[in-house]
Amino acid sequence: MHADDVEAFERVFFDVRDRLGRRDFVINQVVGPAIHRGLNCRDYALLWKLFGYMRGPEVLDALIATFDGGPRRVEAGDVAAALAADQGFDLLRQATYAGKSLRILVETQSDVVGLYHELLKIEQAKGRGGSTGDAMLVQVQNFLNAADAYKVGPPARGEDPGTTAELDAHAYEPATADLVRAGLGGRVEVDPELAALQFPSTT
Repeated sequence: MHADDVEAFERVFFDVRDRLGRRDFVINQVVGPAIHRGLNCRDYALLWKLFGYMRGPEVLDALIATFDGGPRRVEAGDVAAALAADQGFDLLRQATYAGKSLRILVETQSDVVGLYHELLKIEQAKGRGGSTGDAMLVQVQNFLNAADAYKVGPPARGEDPGTTAELDAHAYEPATADLVRAGLGGRVEVDPELAALQFPSTT
């Protein structure tokens, strides 16, 4: 980009070169309040400003060009692999826009939480080789196992499956308080009439 173009842009719109170190100013004045109330996935002017400032020119160039890397000739034997790579990058780019424009509403908040848990599962699967996240899960499991009130994971062979195992044979559904009591080592007191209920036999 020619320096004269940059100077013209500064005079017509704004000049923030002397304030690039003031992140709060750039985010709230240049990108604007839309970043807090919700961006549209096609607000490219705002999205490009945001990614250009926060992630630099390489990320910005990739988002604008819609391709990973510059132009290159693909040989005949590499067409399928090149198209597959482009498709993967395009999905990543679209997901990047979607993540920044996803709005938290009453109708979508449970979906957002569900997506976050799916992301955690992916991170856990990626970290099976010894990542920090996987190590944290192991530590949490060790902590819960060390507490007498909880038991994590399936019962070991020959181990008592728990005080609610006797309830599994019939139709009685323990209440939450019953399950908490059982988890703490207490006994679930079941009304004899309820305990006598049986599942319908299969026909």
